[in-house]
Amino acid sequence: MKNREWESYAGRLGWAMRRAGRTNQSELARAIGVKPQAIQYLCDLEAGAQGSSHTPSLAKELGVRADWLARGEGQPLEKAVPLAAESVHGGDGEPHVRVPVHGVVHLHEDGRQVSRRVGSPKTQLTEGGTLGLPWMGEHCHAMRVQGQGLAPYAPDGYFLVVSPHAPLQPEDLVLVTLRKGGVRLCQLLLDRVDSMVISPWQGGPAEVLLPKDVVNVALVVCAVSPRWWQADGAVATRPVTG
Repeated sequence: MKNREWESYAGRLGWAMRRAGRTNQSELARAIGVKPQAIQYLCDLEAGAQGSSHTPSLAKELGVRADWLARGEGQPLEKAVPLAAESVHGGDGEPHVRVPVHGVVHLHEDGRQVSRRVGSPKTQLTEGGTLGLPWMGEHCHAMRVQGQGLAPYAPDGYFLVVSPHAPLQPEDLVLVTLRKGGVRLCQLLLDRVDSMVISPWQGGPAEVLLPKDVVNVALVVCAVSPRWWQADGAVATRPVTG
């Protein structure tokens, strides 16, 4: 489903600014050589700007495609090379990795298995398809977790694989870098041009964040075990265990 925010020039520009961590309108204006009021006007949904002669410069600064920013054509980013030979394109047009689904496992909160079903009528629809994961290759990077603050999702030593430029949708798990310092793992409830609504990743009261409070928002693709880590220059035919 296409991001409705992208239907207007102001929406696309606001989205690109947040993804690039360039939400300070004055700084962005200085970078492309215009007055801050010009950026303020372009970001104002009510002003209804249809475009700008500065679009190529804005696109370059924000790391998006100029034709997408100008007219909403195609996708905001150049396509990345998928990390798997068998890949598909998801509803957002980005490369996805196709992962087969084998059965359903029912777990206690402590992780112990209650039951496991493979090929039952209730799960046949899921098991007959695949998951198209938004694994965007060069647009992803990993961050190592220290401490048990994210356990059991990502215990100490695990890696969070994140994509800073992926289109976001409600219910996505995101990593938010705050301007006042610190990084928060949370669930995205609503993403708007002038604000975003989040909740703690383990559940809790919703909170509104303004663009001035946020440096960057990145989609959390998955959490992976340290067994997949490999030192630079190492040659291995299988994942490194550790």
